[in-house]
Amino acid sequence: MISISAHLTPEKFLKTAGPWLEKNEPQNNLILGIASNIASKPLDQRQEYHFWVVKKGKEIAGAAFWTPPFKLSLTEMESDALIFLARKLVKQVPLIPGVNGPKEILPTFIRAWNAPGLQAEIETSSRLYHLEKVGEVPPVGGEMRIAGPEETDRLTQWFKLFREELRAPEKLDEREWVGGYIREQRLFVWNHGQACAMAGYAGITPNGARIVMVYTPRGLRKRGYATNLVASLSQKLLQGSRKFCVLYTDLLNPTSNHIYQKIGYLPVCDWDSYSFQAFKGLLEGE
Repeated sequence: MISISAHLTPEKFLKTAGPWLEKNEPQNNLILGIASNIASKPLDQRQEYHFWVVKKGKEIAGAAFWTPPFKLSLTEMESDALIFLARKLVKQVPLIPGVNGPKEILPTFIRAWNAPGLQAEIETSSRLYHLEKVGEVPPVGGEMRIAGPEETDRLTQWFKLFREELRAPEKLDEREWVGGYIREQRLFVWNHGQACAMAGYAGITPNGARIVMVYTPRGLRKRGYATNLVASLSQKLLQGSRKFCVLYTDLLNPTSNHIYQKIGYLPVCDWDSYSFQAFKGLLEGE
């Protein structure tokens, strides 16, 4: 018998599903990291969240979460559990903007979702990579340093350009987002006379962290700044309390996929993202 636990606090979710998720911690970094991050904040500072745990009998079969304005995210799970989850959630949260997760499972979930007036369109195809040891990369001038508050304006603009290149659909306050990373000392730049590239980290789990926001302005690309920054930041995390790092890359960008593999990142799985769009006729009032 399949059942779903809903209306879970992040603390209850981690207690219930954490040990199961940690069996494949690199692949489940996103959901573990989001839940842990929310749980670390005071109640009045927490963003809107929704967590679900799917069980077959007494055994966990999968999990999902949604933090608006982002898409619903899924873990690996078998087809019967996916179908059951989709048919429940389409009634509970019919206005989610889309879904993402391991590539192979999404078509089954989307077919079962079958919300009237909506169609799913693939938005991005990514690859999740995992690293435990940093390889040697060709050195460049400069060094990594923590981003400072005085750089908020510049790095906010970089983050806006980064999101434009990714075609990120969610509306965010980029300045607030960057400011939070700077305050928490999780955003870094490669400095060579000036800031030449940026990267940060998120998704802190029991053993890992996720590299995010890797960006080099167009006029400074193909010089190795981002490569050295990601390698240095990954090494910093591994020398601390992390045993591994993960990151996502756009499969349509062969350059970044090649660069990260040179650093030592190895593929874990492919990860797709679909948006739910209203049929054209409904948008026009037909």
